Amino acid sequence: MKACTMIRLLGLLLLAACWSSCSKNNASHTSVSEEPPEKTRPVVSLEPEAVNPTGPVAGSVFDVVSPNSPMPKDVLQAMAQYEIKSLAQHNLWRTQATDIDADGSKELLIANVFEWCGSGGCGVWLWQRTRKGLRNLLPTENILAEAVVVEDSLTNGYHNIRIYSRRFSKQQESLLVSDLYVWHEPKYVLASSRKHGKYLQSSLPDSVWKVVP
Repeated sequence: MKACTMIRLLGLLLLAACWSSCSKNNASHTSVSEEPPEKTRPVVSLEPEAVNPTGPVAGSVFDVVSPNSPMPKDVLQAMAQYEIKSLAQHNLWRTQATDIDADGSKELLIANVFEWCGSGGCGVWLWQRTRKGLRNLLPTENILAEAVVVEDSLTNGYHNIRIYSRRFSKQQESLLVSDLYVWHEPKYVLASSRKHGKYLQSSLPDSVWKVVP
């Protein structure tokens, strides 16, 4: 009887030991340990992507033209499109720098080209350097000029241009006439004309650029 009781007690002790061990193992698998707080990452500021500039072209036509200096090759090539034969005599041309659209980059007026001169004056070019190359802003084929004035007034962001020339009336009287050209993309267009009187008795404004020296 005592032996049976001892065996039962031993069985209960073993059962209790197994239960305790299983409980510990289960606890080790189900317990969640607290993770250390995540380190704060530094904020990195990203610069905006570079975009193509929208301002004036770096370097204007006149940056490489000064009195008695060679004419830029691209300007000579552009002038050659007008079938000018005296390209070699370009040192006799009249040139004048002007920022016609107030963008900080100067354009180049050219006149006194032999093949383009007559009794009323000479043809005038206004070259502008763009990202696509040079372009002439004036309707040169329709212009004969004695003098040019770039006025303070603007049209569509470009200065108005007044061109003085010599013309003859129906009575063959020599007159001084000026034509006002205003900007209308892609070129200047004639807006109005004005008579100033007899050619040899009329004065030009002080701000004029003489086309014919």
